[in-house]
Amino acid sequence: MTELENDISSVDKEVLQTNVSKFLDLQNQIKTKQKDIKILRELKKNLEVQIIKFMNDKNIPQLDFNGEKLKLQTRFSKKNINDKWLETKFENLMTDAGDEVIGYDAAIKDIFDKIKSEMSNRETKKSQVLKYQSS
Repeated sequence: MTELENDISSVDKEVLQTNVSKFLDLQNQIKTKQKDIKILRELKKNLEVQIIKFMNDKNIPQLDFNGEKLKLQTRFSKKNINDKWLETKFENLMTDAGDEVIGYDAAIKDIFDKIKSEMSNRETKKSQVLKYQSS
């Protein structure tokens, strides 16, 4: 027996075993439910794509169904910034800044200002989603 086992009473051991057993059971239930939720989300997404296509094809901006509404909305979001994007922008800005005769600190500040500007003005992607409204 370890020192820990010697210091734990039999009642404490039972409580611990019960709690660990419940914890592991809950963990397994959560894992199973997460798999089920993933499947449900995939099914929902497939239906969403079909409904959006139908609404676009028929030029229907909103569907009323049993007192509930599905409204077709357009969202705009910026494309993700990744290492490759940053690297390309930084290289381009360094090349542009290299042609100027300015101090080192001013050059770096200028480059980062340009990077921030590029990040704010990067390409926007457009997507459509269904917005659920209950009555």
